[in-house]
Amino acid sequence: MNLQDMNAPKLAFRIDPNTSAVYYNGSSTSYNELSYMGQSWSKPTIGFVKWNGKKTRVMFVGGGYDAGGTNGDGSFDSTTGERTGFSGYEGSSYTQTNNIGAGVYMFNAETGALLWWTGANATNANTTSGVGYSTANR
Repeated sequence: MNLQDMNAPKLAFRIDPNTSAVYYNGSSTSYNELSYMGQSWSKPTIGFVKWNGKKTRVMFVGGGYDAGGTNGDGSFDSTTGERTGFSGYEGSSYTQTNNIGAGVYMFNAETGALLWWTGANATNANTTSGVGYSTANR
């Protein structure tokens, strides 16, 4: 949220794992890495890092919760698009094989741009050009 004017708060950006995109200033940027993000209920941790030679405000976000389904956001009716339930961790027969939610993401706190990530799915093959990643100590 942009709260510079408390009488007129604005949405600064929106991160949407379902579309693998970040929406900012009326446009969007796609990041393949977001397809491995679940429902992130973690409180973002705000800090500063030196990124491309300059001090940058960032937010670290947990990879999220895998609610089951094909994209980690639960099960949906293919005809109506309505959510029919959750079939993730709370399901008695659930076995996670997609590693959705098993990661950490670092976003630019001003624009929402994905800068870096790590997780069970982090490889060079599924990392967008220009986004840093780590596969060490997963």
